[in-house]
Amino acid sequence: MSTAPRADQLSATPPKSSQSDRLIAAMTELCAGVGYREATIAEVIAAAGVSRATFYDYFTDKRDCLLAAQAIHLERLHTQMGHAVARAAEHQATRAALGALLEFASDNPAAMQLLTRESLAAGGTAATRYDAMFATIGSTLARGAPVGAYVLAPEILLAGICRAIWPRLHAGETAVAGLLEQLDSWIASYRLPDPQQGAPCQRLTNPPSSPFLPDPPLRAPKPLPPGRRVLPQGEVNRNRRERILYATAEVSASSGYLAITVDDIVARAQIARATMSSTVIAR
Repeated sequence: MSTAPRADQLSATPPKSSQSDRLIAAMTELCAGVGYREATIAEVIAAAGVSRATFYDYFTDKRDCLLAAQAIHLERLHTQMGHAVARAAEHQATRAALGALLEFASDNPAAMQLLTRESLAAGGTAATRYDAMFATIGSTLARGAPVGAYVLAPEILLAGICRAIWPRLHAGETAVAGLLEQLDSWIASYRLPDPQQGAPCQRLTNPPSSPFLPDPPLRAPKPLPPGRRVLPQGEVNRNRRERILYATAEVSASSGYLAITVDDIVARAQIARATMSSTVIAR
């Protein structure tokens, strides 16, 4: 079990950081620099300046270290946003929360990347926490607005905001706080009119389906029976291709896209690895 320090212990920044602090800081920087999948325990302990035995005194494995870092950064972000909302007038609560989010991203770009992009790459519990983070912080972001005040759920708005931030942080830009005016206007555009003022509410409708594309199947087709094929090769390839696509989506949902392998896909699709290659090329 992880024995990482609490967020308030990290934020105090003592003159000499503890070993667990340094390990978490190293994991955070490596995830932002090379990505969670490429980061190794050897690199983490080298950057932290501790021994491998010390690493295992605090964490069971690389994922456990990331989970500890994720929990600390999330607590700090949520606390920072909560304080900003508490100080703001009710009608300015959403803007205050957004400003705190952008300020955190500017001051802690590596931590923000770990919370968003790399939490998904780690999959498992980290990805589950990622979803919970969006729900929790999304509710803070929409604080002061009545339930149902926005066309989209707050967590969806938050996902859009993070999508605007990620490329900038990844490119080394940290002045993302300058996006406040643009993102504040973008969020406001999704706010429904106040019914008490007599403004009509608009319903979103689905766009018509393209006449040039077939309806997508609702589930993967069953594997073809063994033996001699009586179907045209095109139908055989389509069956295999759809099984591959559905298998890719399913294993990505359970483990995270960056964590899956070709072997995972072919096993779920019940198809041979060589057959997968030939099917993709035939496409």
